[in-house]
Amino acid sequence: VEPEKLQAPPEPAGLDAWWGALRGALPKVPMNPRLKEYPSGREDVKLYAFTLDCPSDGPCVGWVAVPAKPGKYPLRAKFFGYNESWQPRAMAVRKPEELSAKELRVWISPHGCELAREPAYYAAERKRLGGASGGHAWDPAQNASPDTSYFKQMAWRVFRGLGYAKRRPEWDGRTLVVTGGSQGALQAVWAAAYDPAVTAADISIVWNCDAWGKAKDGRLIGDWALPWAEGLRYFDAASLAKRIP
Repeated sequence: VEPEKLQAPPEPAGLDAWWGALRGALPKVPMNPRLKEYPSGREDVKLYAFTLDCPSDGPCVGWVAVPAKPGKYPLRAKFFGYNESWQPRAMAVRKPEELSAKELRVWISPHGCELAREPAYYAAERKRLGGASGGHAWDPAQNASPDTSYFKQMAWRVFRGLGYAKRRPEWDGRTLVVTGGSQGALQAVWAAAYDPAVTAADISIVWNCDAWGKAKDGRLIGDWALPWAEGLRYFDAASLAKRIP
């Protein structure tokens, strides 16, 4: 099989510079974190919803679970799959079994929607943000440029959420694991490629790999692939995975 000879799709010129500019925009917008505590269902963990200002259209939102015992802890960040990210359970208060007294944990939403709302709210937001394509990130017109793609909004939230988590005084400054499946795995690849603090990526069924291949070479890239557009080159996991140390 010789997997070491597999080739990623051709990269756009200035790929790293584009991502550098995206990350460089973050310090220009103060985080202004707003926290709201929720019952964790456990005495050994405190749970908060966070909202952060972000260069994206809408804020960065998510959950942070903090061990109640003072100390320094490894950090684990969870990203959500495509359909999973719109399910009320993804936005709902985290369950006690998802929390840990041995880790600092964060869940970062790819969308700027409010947390802990009713299902009708998320259905309406999904329809609004899906636009003419019927689903977020699916519009070839938006994906013609990385600057108009929904993925750019998601990417800003990835690094803003991680930036906030790394500022938490509970982080040990040594261990940062990013995890997710499908769209969540795609986001974890971006983080592992461009955030040097990431020490491990626990990912599965990564979405948007070699999206160029089907359109240009007829390669098999899966049965739920985005319509090809040039802007997708900038977010392609097959290219960005090469940058993971």
